[in-house]
Amino acid sequence: MVREAMLPLRIKSQSNKEYENIIAFIILFLIYLSLPSLFFILVLTVIYNISYIIKFFNTRNIMFMLFSILLAILNICLTFCLRLLIKWLRT
Repeated sequence: MVREAMLPLRIKSQSNKEYENIIAFIILFLIYLSLPSLFFILVLTVIYNISYIIKFFNTRNIMFMLFSILLAILNICLTFCLRLLIKWLRT
C-alpha cells in the first residue's frame, strides 16, 4: 500500500531531461515511420508525372501539361523534405 501511494510522487519527481528524452524518442519514432511513406508518395507522384507527360504529348491538352508541372513542383518539395529528414537522422 505504501508503494502505491509513492507511485505518483515518483512520476512527479521526474526531471525535465527525462521528459525531453521521451519527446525526442517519440519524434524520432514518427520520423522513422514517415520516411517509407514519403518515399512511396514520391515514387507514386513520379509515376503519375510521367503518365501526364505522356498524355500531354499524345493529346496536346494543356491541362495535362499543367498537371505535370504541378506534380513536378510537388516532387521537388517531397525530395527536399525527404533529403532533409535523412540528413537530420544521420546527424
